[in-house]
Amino acid sequence: MLDSLVLSKNPLLLDAPLALLIFLLSGAIGVRVLRRFPLAGISQIERGLFAFTLGLGIVSYLPFALFALHIGKPVVVAGMFLLLSVLFAKEQFRIVRYLIEQARNIGQLPAPTKIFGAVFLPLLLVTFLQALCPPTDPDGLHYHLTAPQFYLREGGFFYAPTFLHLN
Repeated sequence: MLDSLVLSKNPLLLDAPLALLIFLLSGAIGVRVLRRFPLAGISQIERGLFAFTLGLGIVSYLPFALFALHIGKPVVVAGMFLLLSVLFAKEQFRIVRYLIEQARNIGQLPAPTKIFGAVFLPLLLVTFLQALCPPTDPDGLHYHLTAPQFYLREGGFFYAPTFLHLN
């Protein structure tokens, strides 16, 4: 029933763009949710970070719900993400447009923002590239990455008496 972990053959070519698209979708969902809750006294950067983290939290419930309903086959999960991408396309285009504008105006940013970016963007880049590397930690190899694959194959949550962490 439980087989070995299957990894992407070309993570830089396949996983990185997919992760960026999920981030973009998450940001779009977060932006739409935050429209209903005005936040006073925070900067545009803080609002954007809050939107992305809120969206990531919401997006994480999609596979959970599909697995709980036992309809979580890969084609259904991909179809739901595609449907959400279409529904939130307007916000995604706004985010991309805003990021392009900010990239053009990077010279006009205040000095503390430039320093923050110079320190933390390389760290984020290294962390992102590390996430694309094959897993080496026991938890990641044993259940963090294998459990979702089993659930995708089965289309939902299932009981595996010999795989304690899966339960």
